[in-house]
Amino acid sequence: MKFGFLGIPWDVTSSLGWPGSRYAPEEVRRAFRWLEMRLASGAVYWLDREQVVGMPDAGFVIDRGDVEVMADDREETFARISAAARACADEGQVLMAVGGDDAVTYPVVRGLHDRTSGTWGMLHLDAHLDLMDRSEYQGAHSHSSGIRRITELPRFRPEALVQIGVRNFNFAASHAYVQERGIRHIPASEFWRIGTEAAAERALGLVAGVDHVHLAIDVDVLEPGFAPGAGAFEPGGLMPRQVQDFVAAVAPRVDAVSLVEVNPLTDFRNMTSALGANILAQFVVSRLAGER
Repeated sequence: MKFGFLGIPWDVTSSLGWPGSRYAPEEVRRAFRWLEMRLASGAVYWLDREQVVGMPDAGFVIDRGDVEVMADDREETFARISAAARACADEGQVLMAVGGDDAVTYPVVRGLHDRTSGTWGMLHLDAHLDLMDRSEYQGAHSHSSGIRRITELPRFRPEALVQIGVRNFNFAASHAYVQERGIRHIPASEFWRIGTEAAAERALGLVAGVDHVHLAIDVDVLEPGFAPGAGAFEPGGLMPRQVQDFVAAVAPRVDAVSLVEVNPLTDFRNMTSALGANILAQFVVSRLAGER
C-alpha cells in the first residue's frame, strides 16, 4: 500500500477567519517527515495500541508536491486539484491532501468521485457545517460552501455524510438543508457524552451503505487552545487525543483523507502543523495495521 501526500496551497476562498493556510502544506509536510523517520524501518511501535505494525519498504509515502494554483482563477485551480486527486488514485495511492482552506475539499472529493464508480459518503470532522448554498459576500464556492457542493455530486449520498465535532451556532437555512437531505451529526457535545469509541462506531455505521468514504478534517474541529494555527476559533471542541483515536478507528474504512485550515501565520511554534502531521500518521499506521 502506498500513500500520496498532495499539497494544495490555496486560501483565496478563505473569506472569513484568517487567511494563511496556503502555507500549510510545506509546514505539515516538514512535520510529517520528522514522524516518517519512525515509520521507515520495516516496523513501528504504535504506543497508543501497544502494537508493532509492519511497515512496507521505504518510500511508501510518496510526496506528490503541490498543486500549481492560479490565484486569480478559482475554476481553473479547482480543476487542477480534481485532476491531481484523480492522478493519485490512478497510480494506486491512498490520497492524503493537505490544504489550503476548506473550499479545496470539494474539488478533492469531486476528482475522486469522478474517477470511480459506486457511491460516496463522508466523515467530516469540523466545527462548522459548511453547508451554505451561497451568499452575496462569499459566492457559492467559499470555505463555507464546500460540503454543500459535495452533496450535489451525482453519486454522493447525503445520508452518508456524518458531520462530527460541529458545535455552537449555525444558520437556520443549514438546519433545513440537513433535514431535507438526511445529513447526520455527532455534535461535539454528543461526542464528549458518548466517548470516542462509540462515536467512531456510530459514524462507521452511518456510512456502511456506500462504496467509498472520504475523511475530511478541518483542524478547527479541535479545541482552539490545542490548535492556535486554525482558520477560525470555535470554543468547545474536541481534544487532540479524541481526534487522533477517532481517525485511527475509522481509517481502515476510508479511501482518502484531506486536512485543511492549518494556518502557519497564526500558529504557535508550529503546534498545529505538528498535530496535523500526527493525525495523518495515525491514519497511515491504522490503514496499514488493518490493510484492505
